[in-house]
Amino acid sequence: MVFNVRLFVIIIIALFFLTNCTISDQNINNAHKKQNQEFMLLDLNQIKSLFKKEGVKLTKNHSININNYQIRGTKPTVFNLEQIGGKLFVFIFQTITDRHSIMEQFKIGPLIDSDNQMYSLFSTQKEINPSIQAAKNAIIVYIPDKSFTMIKRVKNHKLIEEIVFNRLNDTKRLEFSGQSKTWKAIYTVKYYDYTWKANGTLKHETWAKKKGKLKYKGSNIQDVGKFKYQLEKGSGEASGDISLNDNGTTFFATGEGTIAHPNRDQIFTLYIRWNDKKEIIHLKSDPPGV
Repeated sequence: MVFNVRLFVIIIIALFFLTNCTISDQNINNAHKKQNQEFMLLDLNQIKSLFKKEGVKLTKNHSININNYQIRGTKPTVFNLEQIGGKLFVFIFQTITDRHSIMEQFKIGPLIDSDNQMYSLFSTQKEINPSIQAAKNAIIVYIPDKSFTMIKRVKNHKLIEEIVFNRLNDTKRLEFSGQSKTWKAIYTVKYYDYTWKANGTLKHETWAKKKGKLKYKGSNIQDVGKFKYQLEKGSGEASGDISLNDNGTTFFATGEGTIAHPNRDQIFTLYIRWNDKKEIIHLKSDPPGV
C-alpha cells in the first residue's frame, strides 16, 4: 500500500477548517444566547408573576372595551389590582424598538410626561390620573379608582412605579459608603441600561435613580441646624442645604432621569460643612470592582 502524502495533507487541512467553522458557529450561537439572556423581553405571564411577588395580584378585567385604548393597533390587556385597587393597562409590543419608537414619537422618557397624546388617549375615556411608564417592550398604565383620596392615589402610583422600575426592568443597584468622625453616609444608584440594534442603527435607553443618606453620629442633633453638603462625582457635582430629622438622618443628592450612572470602581467625595466645621467622606463600593 503506497502512502499518498498529498491526499493526507488535503484531509488534514479540510478537517482543520471544518473544526474551526464549527467552533466559530458555536461561539456565534453562544453570543446570541448570552445576548438574549441579558436582554429578555416581557410577556403577560412574567408581568403578572413579578407583580404578585411584590404583593399585588393581577386579575383580568373583562368589562373594559380595549378597542378604545389602542396604540398603533396594539390593544392592552386590562387587570384589576386586588390588594390596592384600580386598573392596570398592559401594552405588549413585539420588540423594544416598537415601544421605543412610540416614546420617541410622543417625545417622552421612561417615565412619561403628562403633556402628551397618551394622556389624551386615557382622558378621552374619562380615566383620571393615569400613571404611564415603560419597561423593555411594554407600556404600563395605572388608573386609580375615582373614589380614592389623593394620598392613596399618590401611594399607589409610587408603588406601581417602583415595581415597574425595579422588577420589570433589568435594574442594577450600586452602593457607595463611607464615614468620618462625625458622619456616616451611603449613596445608592439604581439603573437600567439597554443597547440594541434596529434596522442597522444602534439604539440606547437608560434610566437611573440616585439617593444619598447621611447619618449624624453625635448625640446633640438639635445643635447641628441647617448645614451644607457637596458631592463631587467625577463629571459633575451636587450640593445644597439640608437639615437632620429627629433620628439624626437626612437625604442628599436625590434625583432620577437619563443621567449617567457610575461604575463600581468610582470614588465619590462628600464634603459636609456645619457650625464652622468641615469633614470629608470618601464613598466607595464594598468591595470595589466586584
